[in-house]
Amino acid sequence: MDMRHYDLVAHGLAASYEDVQPGMSTALRSFAHQRAHALSRRILSANPRHCRCAGPSGFGSCPCSPPRLNTFIQPVCSESGAFPIVRRRSRRLSKKGFDAVLAYYQKQVDSRHWYGYWQFGDFMHSYSSARHVWHYDWGGHAWDNTELGVPLWLWYSFLRTGRGDVFRLAEAHTRNTSETNVYSIGPMAGLGSRHNVVKWGCGSKEARISQAAHWRPYYYLTTDERTGDIMRAMVQTDEAIAKFDPMRLASPQIPGRAAL
Repeated sequence: MDMRHYDLVAHGLAASYEDVQPGMSTALRSFAHQRAHALSRRILSANPRHCRCAGPSGFGSCPCSPPRLNTFIQPVCSESGAFPIVRRRSRRLSKKGFDAVLAYYQKQVDSRHWYGYWQFGDFMHSYSSARHVWHYDWGGHAWDNTELGVPLWLWYSFLRTGRGDVFRLAEAHTRNTSETNVYSIGPMAGLGSRHNVVKWGCGSKEARISQAAHWRPYYYLTTDERTGDIMRAMVQTDEAIAKFDPMRLASPQIPGRAAL
């Protein structure tokens, strides 16, 4: 798989930290981006009759399939204090708006074909109303990663609704961004990569992209071990930040040290 950046030169963003920078726009710099795979197994008491759950696409959607999670987790999580709770009044006033935006993004996944080995589960960042397409060719646009806090939005939506389709949407986004946007080993271990046309194309590597807060809901709800490993890796972030200042071009923390 060709992991090189999509171009050899920058495109007028040299004064901004969102720009492509030499040696910083490849997923292989730290040999650290990865994709994990999950194997699901069910044990049945007898041979099942033929139904639509026989194929992979039917798993989890067939009436005879056991539910993965029940809505009882919503009050449990609320009472345990695992996640901050949105005030009831603001949640009630915003419910229709939240549902409308959520439904729109769900439809966009299929209508825009947001699939692929590296992109499955992620959303695009912003919409070009003039061209009637999502930005895919502008410097700091294209794939969202965790830029807009999407993992938390999706998980709070699931806690609010208890819907299985929202859970699967949040799970796909979490698995994608925690693995393809976070450096696990090497000098940038613990940092996440901002995006542009490619998911790791930005020269800015930031802790806010990889922060454990994004992955907490999924880990606490499923105890997924791979997600736990990624969260624990975040303890190395302070060491990486000292080496890779995300604002080294636009506003370096140490004067006279803008370059790597």
